[in-house]
Amino acid sequence: MAPFLSVAAAWALALVASASPALAEPVQYCRNGYREGQVDFCVGISTYQNATSQKSDVFFSLSIPRSSALGWTALGTGAAMAGSLMFIVYGDPHAASSAPPVVSIRTIDGHHQPHLIDDKTLPAGASLQILHSAWQPVPKPKDKKLVSRHEDEPDYPRPPSVPATHTAEIALACYGCGGGAPVSVRTHSQPFIWAWNDRQDFGGKFPLDVHLDMHRHHSGSGGFGTFYADMARSVVVTSDPASAKAPEIQTAGSGMDRLGTSDQPIGVEGLFRSMKERPLPRAHGLLMGVAFLVAFPLGVVLMRAAGGNPFKRHWMVQMGATVLMWLGAAVGAVMTGGRPPKSVHQWVGVVIALGLGVQAMLGWRHHMVFLRIRRRTGVSHGHIWIGRAALLAGWFNVLSGLRLSGHGGLTVGLVAGLVVVEVVGVSVWVFRARRRNSAALKGPSQGEAHALMPTTGTDDYFSLEMSDDEFEMDGEMDDKKKEKSEPVSQEVKKAA
Repeated sequence: MAPFLSVAAAWALALVASASPALAEPVQYCRNGYREGQVDFCVGISTYQNATSQKSDVFFSLSIPRSSALGWTALGTGAAMAGSLMFIVYGDPHAASSAPPVVSIRTIDGHHQPHLIDDKTLPAGASLQILHSAWQPVPKPKDKKLVSRHEDEPDYPRPPSVPATHTAEIALACYGCGGGAPVSVRTHSQPFIWAWNDRQDFGGKFPLDVHLDMHRHHSGSGGFGTFYADMARSVVVTSDPASAKAPEIQTAGSGMDRLGTSDQPIGVEGLFRSMKERPLPRAHGLLMGVAFLVAFPLGVVLMRAAGGNPFKRHWMVQMGATVLMWLGAAVGAVMTGGRPPKSVHQWVGVVIALGLGVQAMLGWRHHMVFLRIRRRTGVSHGHIWIGRAALLAGWFNVLSGLRLSGHGGLTVGLVAGLVVVEVVGVSVWVFRARRRNSAALKGPSQGEAHALMPTTGTDDYFSLEMSDDEFEMDGEMDDKKKEKSEPVSQEVKKAA
């Protein structure tokens, strides 16, 4: 029986291996934002590995809706502009009968104006070819006019005044390009970048090397972004190179917008690769995320946890969170080259960094004063309210940072959901701790720490209480003072 099972398993593996080319399928990534004045494009990718030459040919299909000759849309390989192979599409859809969409293939060694591709940029033996470029008329839409809003705001997405009239349909082939540069066909998380500008006026002239106005600084739909593709999924092994072709774009809104693609790195491999290719943004996001989504809320919870020394737990965790935040702020400063803040995200970050420094000093001062007078003061309330404001501002900046770094609505929504869960969870924890303290105050065996706290039920969120250990230490100090005063009092009595 065992030999039979071994043979059956071998046959099953052979069948799976032989069927794997048939299981391969194109990958596709779409962003549908035309009506809202956001980026709108679809890209399909398929890969054919020549069984004879062992070279991989990567085919791209692009579909971009347009209604005017303004602006451009670009797709690039890799996680950044430096070294990227960029396909930049522009042109006049109303001249569809005389001029197809322009496909300018460019690259650059940094964040500068990209230049036309040359033979030195591609790997040895690789070549590029535009297989198809044409304007396709869009069926007459039901909506004859779209309402444009916020036209006076230069950086606000400006919805088009009319629906799309044409679609730029592009097909390209990069022969021999799948060996790792510019595209790795073996990876499950190949990064791609995209960018767009919807306002550049070319003046009716569309040369291949035209100077491009910069995209908007906001990432995501605002101007640029990143996505990741499972290239290994798209590989088809073939002995007939003539059968290779660019994939067909699935209709937008058909549920096929994301096939083997994601706004985030795919799997553990993609996460590590993303950290390697964009270390500063990833480090900044990781430090800030851990600080505001984990450490600061944990410090609040531990302050209210029973047993041990809550004050010690609180200040140690909060100081660690503050250090993480300062490290993240330092990374952010390096990313901006030390330039003054420009965006709301940056300004909020600066205010948080300064505010938490003040809050830490107020917390220390509160504790020292509380040891003497056993009640909160204006310093205490300053520490409490700055902490609240910093945590809320930190949550806001985590979400805005995700948007600025090009993360999709799903990721931002999930993190926002986590923030809501934390708000509810911490609030419930604090409420229960208040009730527990109130019950202890009314009981016959309440501790000295609780007896010294307010009995009005107004015990504040983030309030700092003394632990039993601290009261015992403070009591020992009072006993020593009493012992020193006793000999003096006895001498006074004898003299009397």
